[in-house]
Amino acid sequence: MNLVRIPRILAVLVAAVLIVPVSAYALEGEVIKDAQQPLKEKGGQGWDGTLTLGANISFAHAREVVGQANGQTWAFGLNLQGGLDYIKGMHDWRNSLTFLEGFSYGPPLNRFVKSADKLNFQSIYYFKIPQVPWLGPFARFLLDTTVFEGADNRPAPVTYRITYKNGSTLDLLNKNKMKLADSFLPLTLKEGIGMFARPISLEVFELEARLGFGAQEVFATDQLALNDDLKTTDIVELKELSSFNQAGAEAAIVMQGGLYDKKVNYKLYAEVMTPFIRPKAAGDNRGAFEMTNVEVGAKLSFKLVEWASVDYEFKALRVPQMIDVFQIQNSLLLTFSYTLIKAKPAEPPAPAPAPATAP
Repeated sequence: MNLVRIPRILAVLVAAVLIVPVSAYALEGEVIKDAQQPLKEKGGQGWDGTLTLGANISFAHAREVVGQANGQTWAFGLNLQGGLDYIKGMHDWRNSLTFLEGFSYGPPLNRFVKSADKLNFQSIYYFKIPQVPWLGPFARFLLDTTVFEGADNRPAPVTYRITYKNGSTLDLLNKNKMKLADSFLPLTLKEGIGMFARPISLEVFELEARLGFGAQEVFATDQLALNDDLKTTDIVELKELSSFNQAGAEAAIVMQGGLYDKKVNYKLYAEVMTPFIRPKAAGDNRGAFEMTNVEVGAKLSFKLVEWASVDYEFKALRVPQMIDVFQIQNSLLLTFSYTLIKAKPAEPPAPAPAPATAP
């Protein structure tokens, strides 16, 4: 993907997300109910958790259709979304789990191919300073990986050219499938500490910024990544990966909210980490700013009914220590889901004490 187009894509996504709440107010002519209440404190004090299981499936058949291959195409997926939060007093601890799998079968490959694979867990703790509850220190942990083996599939045999860490190359001829990664690899762990600011925390819009010190560990020894040169049409270039550790300054900004009683939910986020501490291979003269890790993304979810939703997610990731290109992911899913655990309802306010009667 042309890197010049990435800022344009992000601009469109930002505009779309910002237009949603404006359009909602224009159509309804009133502020969404309870919009002035804090986004995470409406469920009361203490533990608050949800767990949702979802699935999707599609089928298509084509025969003698111009521009399409003959045959049947199947696609199906499974996802699990979970959250467990603890909010009491000055303590705010948020945990999230995402598990997503997708597979497809159809021409021209006519074999099962993994189309989506994600396992992500994040835990972040905020301590709100009593005098300034929208400001305080935070600590964060994140795990991100895949569950199944990764592979590159081609409809016709090609030559795979592997470039190893020592600079040597190996050509594998007449192959239409190449294993890239083992299960649960590459595995990325992130830790961070610093200060956060949450100046806006409404139902329809929450704004959060973080600044601090972060570390990252990537486990990818002996795994492969596509590093294809489009000029070599009959050769597919691969690069051998290696594990590494990094640490440095990090910053993040998150914008999210829910509309129409959370029937429409959105999230925009951006994270950067400049690794002033990192291993350097022989001949690697890149500076810390050239090695800055960047992750930007957007999520938009429309809840059609209680058990069905349309979800779109965009993610652009750049980790120069691993591979110096933007990794782009787009996904659009119609999900049928069942909520196994529901968040507890909001606690009603305590009744005001009756006025004392005059003697």
